[in-house]
Amino acid sequence: MSAVAIAPPSVYLVVGNTYQRLPDSEARLNRDGTHRKVHDWVLFVDITEGNSELIKSVEFKLHPSFKPRSYLKTTPVNIVLPDGTRVSRFKTRQQSTVTFTPTIRITGRG
Repeated sequence: MSAVAIAPPSVYLVVGNTYQRLPDSEARLNRDGTHRKVHDWVLFVDITEGNSELIKSVEFKLHPSFKPRSYLKTTPVNIVLPDGTRVSRFKTRQQSTVTFTPTIRITGRG
């Protein structure tokens, strides 16, 4: 009798962001009308290899000034990157008045 080792399923992730500073003339005001949202950005988690079904959700936790403060994504969007690579992407796009460090929580299935 021989034993066979089976590797658990895995996924490869890339966490990143895009950023653009908006001109004041294009930036919207914040809720209380005191500051312009000049920071336009996308925060994302790409599944570059493996089965996207292994990821149950991705939660993006933002600055306390955001309402809501966190965004829970449960379904990735399949996209093609400029280099032709196909990925499954969880993302949030926001505009803000300040820069900050967000937190990302990735929850797997099982």
